[in-house]
Amino acid sequence: MPQPHDEVPPAEIRRCFALSRRDQAIVSLARCKLLGGRPDFAQALHALSEAVAERIPAGRIFYLGQTEHGPIVGSLISGVGIVQGEQAIELVQALRERPLRRLGRLCP
Repeated sequence: MPQPHDEVPPAEIRRCFALSRRDQAIVSLARCKLLGGRPDFAQALHALSEAVAERIPAGRIFYLGQTEHGPIVGSLISGVGIVQGEQAIELVQALRERPLRRLGRLCP
């Protein structure tokens, strides 16, 4: 039986051209796990970690860097991760030798 996170990700996730299909599926699943409130960073980190483990065999998330608001945690391969923003948890892309690219909020 299909699960909500098996369907096409929401439009705002699909518009993030920096996201691969795998990253889109992971973000969509993490968002489903966070439904029903405004998560703090620890809750978002837990949801992202669970989503990665469910989508990628032996999948893990990693420390990618630091901002003035806290750590960036996500994929070493794509650089897609989350960080605490000024008002909400943000989805970002952190690649070496490139400026941090903000992709929007993790939870709208």
